[in-house]
Amino acid sequence: MKDIVSLSGNEKILLMDDSESILIGLSLGLKRKGYRVATVKDGREAVSEYKQAMNEGSPYAVVILDLNISDGLGGYETMEILNEVNPEIKVIVTSGNSDDPVIARFRDYGFVDKLEKPYRIKDICIKIRTIFNG
Repeated sequence: MKDIVSLSGNEKILLMDDSESILIGLSLGLKRKGYRVATVKDGREAVSEYKQAMNEGSPYAVVILDLNISDGLGGYETMEILNEVNPEIKVIVTSGNSDDPVIARFRDYGFVDKLEKPYRIKDICIKIRTIFNG
């Protein structure tokens, strides 16, 4: 199997998770790989941040949404709103529940890929590079 030449990139990434420790860890790991990263804790923040970036002419290349948010708008609902804002949006869904139908049939729900928790920075980078490099 051919290795992906580089897992680094400079794309702008928006991460949504309700766990502060996950956001910090992912953000730091992706920044070390060269990505420009912003973090939010729920869907309303994600939609606001995404729209603001689009309005400023600096849209996010990829959005990574946690499916289940304890106090707020979750990944699926957020995806529906973001898809109305930009039908070409590239969103990866994450979850610790691999039995969830959204994870099992992520493409049917508009996501370009999935990540099942727990995952590593390398796993995210591979997904991002696959989106852009085919």
